[in-house]
Amino acid sequence: MIRHNRAIREPHMYWLTRAITAGFLSTIVVTLVLVVTYSLVLLVGSNDPQAPTLQRWSWALTHSVLTQNVYSALPLALMLHFLAGIGWAVVYVALVEPYLLGPGWRKGLLFSLVPWMLSLVIFLPAVGASLLGLGLGAGPLPIIGSLILHLVYGATLGQLSVSELTRPAGETGQGEDSREELSALVHVRTTMAAGIIIGLILGGVVGWAFDVAFGIGLGTTLSVLIGMLIGSAIGVLVGSFWGLSPQEG
Repeated sequence: MIRHNRAIREPHMYWLTRAITAGFLSTIVVTLVLVVTYSLVLLVGSNDPQAPTLQRWSWALTHSVLTQNVYSALPLALMLHFLAGIGWAVVYVALVEPYLLGPGWRKGLLFSLVPWMLSLVIFLPAVGASLLGLGLGAGPLPIIGSLILHLVYGATLGQLSVSELTRPAGETGQGEDSREELSALVHVRTTMAAGIIIGLILGGVVGWAFDVAFGIGLGTTLSVLIGMLIGSAIGVLVGSFWGLSPQEG
């Protein structure tokens, strides 16, 4: 029988801390995967009528109304992308995770099927790609690509959102040392979440101030977004180091 750590109580609203940190980091991971896969699809795509079907599908996907809409409103698209990533993480940690069994990554995989299906029947039609993305002329690529991205997001979210207090006791040892280690892990995650939120706010303000003061030519929205992303990234690093600093008391 696997024993779980219950040496310390989970702090009030700690579930939200886990959701924010896991959602933010999972969204970064899936964004990197998206950029890499999109670049590969763009590279192999061809609009030559004699090209293999897969190449023509790839070209249609990367030159579709969906990509045009994203390019035309990139700052807003990125902002909504990160908000959705954190929002789904909150839903998962608060309402779904406690009722699923198994390791974190597997629970996250199962949960990811929900936003995946909703993206096919709600998001894609809303952006002009029609139901299941079939209106893009890219065959099953929108369905397959969306599934892969959501599975990556779900597995990462599920693993990163696991509470330190519910991991097998053998992973952190036993006794007083275990309690201190668990307290330190909780503290680090809490300061990381604080760093993300503070970084988003301060980064957005700094981005806006730079645009107003120096007229850097990116536009206010993009300047604010870049500031928020950089600020949140710095916030994660600062929060991590802050959390690793010795605690008083």
